[in-house]
Amino acid sequence: MRALLDLESDDHYHLYASTRLGRLGPRIDETIRRHSRAVVSERLFPARLLKLLAAIPGVGVETLLGEVDVFHHTDLMYLPVKRSPQVVTVHDLAFEVDRGFHGRGFAESARRRLKSVLSRAAAVVVPSRATRSDLITRYGVPAEQVVVIPHGVDHVARHVSSRSAAAENVIPESPFALFIGTVEPRKNLVRLLKAFAIAAGKDAELSLLIAGRRGWETGPFLRELRQHRWRARIGWREDAADEELVALCCASRFLVYPSLYEGFGLPVGEAMWLGTPVITSSRSSLPEIAGDAALLVDPEDVEDLAGAMLKLNGDEGLRRRLSELGRAQSSQFTWRRSAEMTAAVYRRVAARERVSNPLS
Repeated sequence: MRALLDLESDDHYHLYASTRLGRLGPRIDETIRRHSRAVVSERLFPARLLKLLAAIPGVGVETLLGEVDVFHHTDLMYLPVKRSPQVVTVHDLAFEVDRGFHGRGFAESARRRLKSVLSRAAAVVVPSRATRSDLITRYGVPAEQVVVIPHGVDHVARHVSSRSAAAENVIPESPFALFIGTVEPRKNLVRLLKAFAIAAGKDAELSLLIAGRRGWETGPFLRELRQHRWRARIGWREDAADEELVALCCASRFLVYPSLYEGFGLPVGEAMWLGTPVITSSRSSLPEIAGDAALLVDPEDVEDLAGAMLKLNGDEGLRRRLSELGRAQSSQFTWRRSAEMTAAVYRRVAARERVSNPLS
């Protein structure tokens, strides 16, 4: 939204949040709240209640917001829109790939809601060609309707200037590999710990730092961590602030991100933008985001992952080369570019024109 508002345009944006918990407060940037082309509506009106009221003929989002030229659904909470043309973002289809990635019953509910909104959408936005392919294959969405708009990763620049102060308290003394992300099954952390056990047994200096909050189904990870042979060389930061994450990323030997599935993979792009070498999975969108600027591994092959960690930790020349390649690769992922492409979709949908797909 910051990037959309930075564009030279007459477009106005109405940001709507329905919540039973009150104002979103600091979660919405003041530069957005005060912008002349943005309005923020926060209603003590849960989305589920709005969906119930939508059973009444003519009642929908427009009842609360007034008429809009385009309504953009940005996550899985698809609100009832009765008259406005609709755009929907599908970040990923993880719930289709493996039901173990989410809680019980989530896949059925998400599939039902997604099918409904896709039937009404004038355009579908996805962050990668991999997600586009998944959506076309699994849901039969017409190819010309699905537009690839990659995320930006240049937002990390806002925290680079403050990383020096943050580094004093968070940087480990020994060389370390870094993982950034929520602790949940999809991130493949149990196998990462097993791979680190192999690597640590062959490289006495390397440690591992996991930076991420607890997600769901953390039991297997916690058990593996507790019984780990090299537990003293594994750190876990659950509460790192953004500037601390940037400091950690810049100080690490490399980022290791063996996720089993990603719609985009922000930590990979962010690390490359910062010049940090990357090891990541050869699956879903991750090869697309990493290009030739990272070591790709089979995320289910513990030996392959351990070998990549040993190789990168022991080869300074390779780390320098991947750092340079990563900066170049990540330079294409900017929020300005994302905003320009998103605004183009809005204009075409509002004008009832055919939506083009330049990155297909």
